[in-house]
Amino acid sequence: MIRYGLIVGSLQEKMKNGNTPVYIIPKDAPEIDTYRGTFKYLDDNKCQGLTLCVHQDMVKDGQVAMLQEMIPAMQHYPQIIEQMILGFELKFTEIEGSEIFFPDTYWKREAQYYRWFHKMFNMPLVLFYLHDEDARFYCLAGDMLADKAVTITEGLDRGGRSTLGFTMAQVNILAARLHNACWLMLVYCHASGFDPKSYIEAMIANFDLHKKLSYETVYKAYKKDIEGGLNLMIKPAGPKRF
Repeated sequence: MIRYGLIVGSLQEKMKNGNTPVYIIPKDAPEIDTYRGTFKYLDDNKCQGLTLCVHQDMVKDGQVAMLQEMIPAMQHYPQIIEQMILGFELKFTEIEGSEIFFPDTYWKREAQYYRWFHKMFNMPLVLFYLHDEDARFYCLAGDMLADKAVTITEGLDRGGRSTLGFTMAQVNILAARLHNACWLMLVYCHASGFDPKSYIEAMIANFDLHKKLSYETVYKAYKKDIEGGLNLMIKPAGPKRF
């Protein structure tokens, strides 16, 4: 079956995963060599974040491959998984190779950015690594926002943003998407020595979906899949130009 860009299947021998990591990409994947220097730098310097510059043409062309590759590769460096949670900051450049960035007020009002972030959510783990709260929201609901399928209600939220109204059907879709992201985070961290429980609980609370979703429900699904034997493989992504 296809789960947000990942091919998910049971191991043929039905063996339990036990204390063995469930890697999204294998140890000899070329992406690991591509980012090895970056991961070593982050580890050696105990960095809590990383800024990536994205040219506007990448957004227009729907190029999202870099984070979709980097995050699975980072699974092979479990010592930096926690320190990089909510650590990726994206800056959008008006002129490629420059430090002339679009202000947040610009890209947070543009439908093409909503769609771009939602496309990035083909790798659901990005939800746990993007620093910007709005960017995480666009990952989850960017398609609905771009299609103007939600209603804008009166008043502002705590962050000074317009409040949005979702139908019950839309809320159920968002809860299912978040469930998959949280499930994959548990699988991603399996046998890594890091328990992402507190971050999953915070993510559910942040999206105010606790009435539709709980950590216990996600953990139960993860545990069942791990004990049944699980195999993951990422679908190939297009070219990248970060």
